[in-house]
Formats: sequence, C-alpha cells, structure tokens
Amino acid sequence: EEFPKVAGTCFKKCSDLTGGAYPIRSSAFSCCAAEPCGISNSKIHVSFCSGFDVAGDVEGKGCPSGEGACLNDEEYFDGLCYKKCSSFEQGTVFHHRVAPNMCCSTSGLRCLLPRFFKFSPSFAVGGG
Repeated sequence: EEFPKVAGTCFKKCSDLTGGAYPIRSSAFSCCAAEPCGISNSKIHVSFCSGFDVAGDVEGKGCPSGEGACLNDEEYFDGLCYKKCSSFEQGTVFHHRVAPNMCCSTSGLRCLLPRFFKFSPSFAVGGG
C-alpha cells in the first residue's frame, strides 16, 4: 500500500520517507517508530505539500489528495487521477482522456482513428 490514509487523505508511506526508521504514519506531518506514537518516538516535519505531507511517487510526489478526489489540475480516469489532457501541448484540441496515455479530440469510436487522438507516455502522470 503506497498511500496510507489519515482522515481520508492518502499519503506516501512513512517507511519510504524515513528509510524505515519511522514506519507508522501518525498525522499528515509526523511518523513514528512504534506504537503507541508519542513525542519521544516520532519524527515531525511540518511543511505543506512537501516533507511528510506528500502523495506517493505514482501520484507525482505532490500534495496528497483525498481518496477518490483529484487535484484541480487533474481528471479522474479508471480509478486514478491524471494531469488533465487540456494541460498538455495541444490540450485545447486533444482534451478528452480515453486511456492513461491517450487524449482525444472527440469521444466515442472516432477516438480510435489516429487523426482524432494523441498518444504520449507523458500523459500518464498526476498533476500537482
């Protein structure tokens, strides 16, 4: 599980952020070595959208988001949040996401025709 949840928000695992020294997430800004978590066995890093307050690598390491909620510059597709197609070069034309790495200028079966879609591995990223 890359995204432990605290109050419905998904974060990067503390074990990854601290090299395994403080594997238990106790808040958005703190990780602890063992339960019960307290001041003596916790590491605290207060910083918004950085430090311990980050999403996982798959989500682009930016601000964490609520489960099922995307950031303002993201769109929800097939259970994940991706940077909006409209944010990429030619996004005003290829604005409709049809796959993690494919944006289309229309919808429906016409998206299968090469002149209506744009494919790029760079489309399969989160916003933030």
